[in-house]
Amino acid sequence: MAIKDQCHACVSFNAVSGYCSINGQLPTINGSSCENYRKKGINLTKAGSNNNSPSPITPLPQPQPATPNPPSSNSQSKGMFRHIFSFDGRIRRLEYGLTYLAYYFYCLPMDLIPEDDLSAGFAIVWLLLFIPVTWALIAQGAKRCHDIGHSGWWQLIPFYGIWMIFKEGESGPNQYGENPKY
Repeated sequence: MAIKDQCHACVSFNAVSGYCSINGQLPTINGSSCENYRKKGINLTKAGSNNNSPSPITPLPQPQPATPNPPSSNSQSKGMFRHIFSFDGRIRRLEYGLTYLAYYFYCLPMDLIPEDDLSAGFAIVWLLLFIPVTWALIAQGAKRCHDIGHSGWWQLIPFYGIWMIFKEGESGPNQYGENPKY
């Protein structure tokens, strides 16, 4: 039986949240059982005894967390390009640099294609997509400003957007949220 299946069959497993009620973690498949593993529905009394009393092996009372620690759904959740249109939180230099690079490549065809060769359909689609792409760049810029410890309005300073690619963020949490590096 796989360890994950053992966790699902354990008395400490909370099927609603998907987390272990003892250690507050998701089941992991690592080749060994948890020391607190107790299979559901098994009478743990000695074989041959007619004792119908509860099992002598009972799990120790463990403090229950108020809520398990599921992955966060706010802007502080880890991973790149989550909540790309939100102005809340902080992002790292790499995420901002990739956003800036994607914006550059999005705008590149309009610089390379002469106006005479530009079809009306392409121009309309490009213009409709320009609004959300620009919004994402501004939102990512604001979050990068937050990582440095400044307001998002600082990105309006000329060449500040390029400087943000190279400036290291503040270590530890600041007024805009937790450090995205950890």
